[in-house]
Amino acid sequence: MPGGGKGDLVDWIFSDPSGRGLGLGARLMAASLDWFEQADSDKIFAIVESFNTNSSNLFASRGFSILSFKDQSNRYRFPGFMKVWLKTYHFFALGIFCGSNLA
Repeated sequence: MPGGGKGDLVDWIFSDPSGRGLGLGARLMAASLDWFEQADSDKIFAIVESFNTNSSNLFASRGFSILSFKDQSNRYRFPGFMKVWLKTYHFFALGIFCGSNLA
């Protein structure tokens, strides 16, 4: 992480369409965040497709917020935010970049 610390990425959380609406995504998210906390992560990142409002809402309910380009550059400075982009494959996944501090 720019400035120190450890950051991790939630790469994929998805369920079969027949299982949607049953709280599976929330349970997968909770298990992921617990795992990151046990791994001593300081920051968690995710990239959510802008059209995926269910996923955006799930991340928002767990303390994630959208980081605009300006927010990213202010928070991580140059070249720090570029390192975050490279580590999270943000150049290839053009969705909404989200971040969350662990409580």
